[in-house]
Amino acid sequence: MYRRPMGKLIRSFYPALWGVLLLLTGCEQVSPQQQWLQVVADRIAADYGDLQRQAGTLSVTLQNYCASPAPEPLAAARDQWRQTMDAWQRVQWVRFGPITENNDDWKIQFWPDQKNIVSRKAQRLLNTEGPIDAARVADASVVLQGLSALELLLFDPDYMANYGLESGEQTPQGRRQCELITAIGKHFAGTTTRVHQAWVDSGIRQQWQETSAAPDHSGKGPMAEVVGAMLSQLEIIKTDKLGAPLGYKSRSHTPNGYFSESWRSQSSLRNIWVSLQTLYSLAKHPEHYDLEQLLQQTGHGELAADLDMAFAVALQTLADIQQPLVTAVADSTGRQQVVVLHQAIAQLNSRFKQQLAPALGISLGFNANDGD
Repeated sequence: MYRRPMGKLIRSFYPALWGVLLLLTGCEQVSPQQQWLQVVADRIAADYGDLQRQAGTLSVTLQNYCASPAPEPLAAARDQWRQTMDAWQRVQWVRFGPITENNDDWKIQFWPDQKNIVSRKAQRLLNTEGPIDAARVADASVVLQGLSALELLLFDPDYMANYGLESGEQTPQGRRQCELITAIGKHFAGTTTRVHQAWVDSGIRQQWQETSAAPDHSGKGPMAEVVGAMLSQLEIIKTDKLGAPLGYKSRSHTPNGYFSESWRSQSSLRNIWVSLQTLYSLAKHPEHYDLEQLLQQTGHGELAADLDMAFAVALQTLADIQQPLVTAVADSTGRQQVVVLHQAIAQLNSRFKQQLAPALGISLGFNANDGD
């Protein structure tokens, strides 16, 4: 489903945005850790900026669609939703800094949602009286403020029937849904703008530079923060994005594709692809200082090669799955492919925890997504 030449994979996600990163003068020495952290901080800033731009475009396409509900504007809105979700997947791994304040990560995407809370909350708001605008969405639950609610309103057949795309006449419920969808779009654009600006204003790049330059024997500095966040994302891919639809999180162990992330838009596997490729590009990038170079310069070249292979195996295993995740887990052949992918991600997790962390001299604390 996602076969592309491996040499072009990373370039397609991260063009040369950063230029010359090291502007330090004189004879000041920059450690490999500092170099990598500077690249990571700038990468995050660039990706938050892209998320802000995509969200702004999404808000406009949603308004255009609701101004004239028709198949072509709907296709444009859906395509832009997917591009915005891609942009979010590139920074979903960042679980530190301003994104952790004010529940902004939940406002951008409410998931997992195994109890269908998004649909129930949306229906409840649609059934109330009074206009629905961005201010009202801001006062509503975080469940209704981001990509998950927009996916529901753009892709769910039960909601799509109200837009009158076939009859050419919108139902009152359809008009109400358009009020909600445009209000969410405007509020969501504001959220991503605030998150991007907060990262830029936080000065975290400078903090990391200063902290990593000082001796740190605790193993809990900025390197641990970044690597821990990368590991946490791998755990989420394994446990929630794959394990939940495989049935590993339920008592009955029954597969359920509706536990997949973004199942309505059939974007579940693409989300994993973008997220995994993002982590891979932090480890190995053809144009910028990366984790592989850091490991090679600190005497851990063999581990760098092992990580490269583990990422490549996981990505190729993912590329071999030829049907949407929501249906793959219900099919014996497809389910076995997903199981193999789950195992490949587990192997990658193991390398991060058991080999990478000790090699970097960092201590990774327990997190809520930590698996066995």
